[in-house]
Formats: sequence, C-alpha cells, structure tokens
Amino acid sequence: MAAAGYKVREFCKDDDFDYFDRLAWEEHERRNIHVGIRKSGEFPFDKMKLVKRETYFNNEDSSMAKESKGFVLMTDVGEFAGFATVTVSPSGNGTITQFGHPDQNRRELGPLIDACLEYVRQRRGNKLFCMTEILPGQIYNAEFEFWSRYAFKPESYYSQWLIFNDFKQWNVPADLDISNVLTASSLDLTEIESILREDGEDFIAESVRFDFAELTPDHVFLKLIDPFDGKIKGIAYYQVNRDQGMLGTNTLGIHIRSQISYQEIQRFVRCVLTSMNELNLSYAGTRMSSRNLSAMIAMCAEGFTLAPMGQVVFYRPV
Repeated sequence: MAAAGYKVREFCKDDDFDYFDRLAWEEHERRNIHVGIRKSGEFPFDKMKLVKRETYFNNEDSSMAKESKGFVLMTDVGEFAGFATVTVSPSGNGTITQFGHPDQNRRELGPLIDACLEYVRQRRGNKLFCMTEILPGQIYNAEFEFWSRYAFKPESYYSQWLIFNDFKQWNVPADLDISNVLTASSLDLTEIESILREDGEDFIAESVRFDFAELTPDHVFLKLIDPFDGKIKGIAYYQVNRDQGMLGTNTLGIHIRSQISYQEIQRFVRCVLTSMNELNLSYAGTRMSSRNLSAMIAMCAEGFTLAPMGQVVFYRPV
C-alpha cells in the first residue's frame, strides 16, 4: 500500500485534526499559486474547517449517500509524512477531497493515492476523481502537470460556477412560453444520471447522485421535451435549502441534451428560474459544464455572474 520506507494507516480518533486542517489550507494556498490565483483580503470560506473529526468518527447513519475515509502516511520510523481524504458516492467511485504534507514538494502523495484507489476498489467503484481550478483563458497550468504524474486525466469539459446572490431581483417575463417544460418525477433521477454519463459528464452525475440520494419535497426536477417524439432535450434539477428562514439553492443544474436553438435554451432557463421564483428563493448557485456554454450565456443574460475561476475534474481508472 505504500512505497519503500513508508506505510499508510487510516485516521485514528486521537489524530491531530487541527494540524490536518492547517496542512489542508496550506496545500490550498500552494495550489492557488500553481494555478496563478492571487487572492487579496479574506474570503468567507477561509474560516471553514476542511478536515473535521466528526466526518470520520460520528457517522451513525448507515443510509448516508456517500462515505469518507482518511489516510495517514507514516515513515518507517513513525514520523508523520502526510494525509489524504477520499469520499465515495453510491456508485463506489471516489473523490480525493483534501490532502496535505509537512513537506511542501508533495513528493510522497503516491502511497496515499494508492490507498484511496484501494478503498474505491473495495467499494466496487471504477474511478477516482480529483479537482483543480483553472483561470479564464487557461488551457493548462502546473496543477495539470502535477496530477498527470499520478496517471490522472482531465475530463473533457470544465465546470464553471454561476451565482445570483439576490435572486429576488429576477422577474418572470410576462410572455413566457412554458409549453413542453414538465415537472419530472423522482423516478426520472436514474434517467437524469444516465443522460449525464452518456454525455461525458461523469463527475456531475456523481454529484447529482449524492445531492439527490434522499429525495424530499425540496428536490425539484424539470425537463424540456421534444413535442414530436417525447424525448428529453434538456434537464434541470435543484434542492431548496432552508437556512435561518431564507430559501435558496446551490445545487442548481441545467443540462442541454441535444442541439437546440439558443432561443429554446433561453426559454428553458427562464422556465427553470420561474419555478425558483414561485418558491420564493432568495439566492441561487449553479455549477455548469462548459459543454453547456449556450446555457451559461443564457444564465448570465438573466443576471447570474461567473465565479472568477472554473474547475477541472481529473480521473484515474481503478
């Protein structure tokens, strides 16, 4: 499980999780530098705790949609050399969520990746994912090179976050045509996942399977169908969050299935936003695939703004 001179073990309850958390943030800063991100001031998420003890030792709910595991790398003389965490989805596929090393060059990540791969293999998954950021206009950066050393390959499309912080400013168009936009039942979830995978959006399919694993009335599904053959031309989905009396969503997804006109995409986007307006949502966030560039443009035309960076998903077969 580890290279000569190293061994890997799982997290223990008495591990120093505050230290792991500090190393994870230091790793994030290094990765930002490699990508070319220059951050000024303090961001709200800077105060987040990335590595929480309770994530790994307080999971009494066996119905959890995905499970997390943490691994520690030790030298053969018992010195700490790094850690990594991995989370698996219901499919068994896993994602490296955090990692950190006291040594800044990250030269011993290999044994930890092997441990994550083995965990995914045990869960009968077939892919291990990891993620990195990309700036507008970039097609390659140092993080691409880093992950390629460990046999990871990038997915075909990058993801871009779009946000609408004050969604109540959006107004429903007076002449909106809602024909052929239907509410999808929970039974359509498998079809939605299948569509995403068929169109090369494996990681987004994994995310949907997790976010919608335990369906509630707060989960919304919509689809745009062809009036002639009934086939799905577009899908949309989101979960309504309830936070201190405020309603919103950060799981909005819109995926266009076939080649349709921009006007039809715009109409579908407006129908989706209308459903959110009817639910009185205050904010909205969506992670869009670059495959759906026209839908991203349509979202921006309605008031959404692009996050300052995109995200690239890498994968390695298990």
